[in-house]
Amino acid sequence: MTHQHETTLLPKDSIFYEVQNDTLVLNVSMAETCVATLIDSVVVQNDSVSIYIRNTNGAVVYCLCEFDFKYHFTNYGDSVFFTVYASSVSEPEYVLWNTLSYP
Repeated sequence: MTHQHETTLLPKDSIFYEVQNDTLVLNVSMAETCVATLIDSVVVQNDSVSIYIRNTNGAVVYCLCEFDFKYHFTNYGDSVFFTVYASSVSEPEYVLWNTLSYP
């Protein structure tokens, strides 16, 4: 008897945090076209963190790849609210991508 097991790992969107010693690490994974050129910026205001991720490459391809971002925060207080916005060349306005609260 033979067993075959096939696993297909498709890129997926995810957001999660972890605490490492005194540092809060936010992990963001985005599925984008494989030729994407992503740039990011972070705005911290009190207990809110806004992250803006933009694809500056307008090339069209029909494959998806996973892009990972890690953000490290120390002295982060009792609670933090993360908001991630995304935009692209074809959609220049930032739109809400995802949110997450700590704890």
